[in-house]
Amino acid sequence: MASSPDQERIVHLALLWLGLLLPPLAWTLQLAVMYAVQPWQCLHPAGIAVSDPISVLAALTALAGGVVAWVGRRASIAPASHPAEQESRSRARFMSTLGVALCVLFLLAIIAQWIPNHLLNPCPA
Repeated sequence: MASSPDQERIVHLALLWLGLLLPPLAWTLQLAVMYAVQPWQCLHPAGIAVSDPISVLAALTALAGGVVAWVGRRASIAPASHPAEQESRSRARFMSTLGVALCVLFLLAIIAQWIPNHLLNPCPA
């Protein structure tokens, strides 16, 4: 069984990857689900607008990835005691900063895909 510092390191690394990959995953799933439900939405025009809950869920998921990355960034700012730890914290700082930037980028992409559903009719005439 792994020791406690090893387990903490593995959890920290998993959280860094989660913060880095969750925003693009949320955008990808939003794009795929919006394309998949578009024919149903055209067949039921008076029904529930499914694009809104899908987009809100995708935005919240991307935002959750940004929060995880932000927390990882704050944890990696503390000074390190030896050079190997400094290298690890530097890598963690880079991954978490990139995760926050990806959160902003993909949150804007999610919102940009959400807007045309209210302005344009996605159904063929």
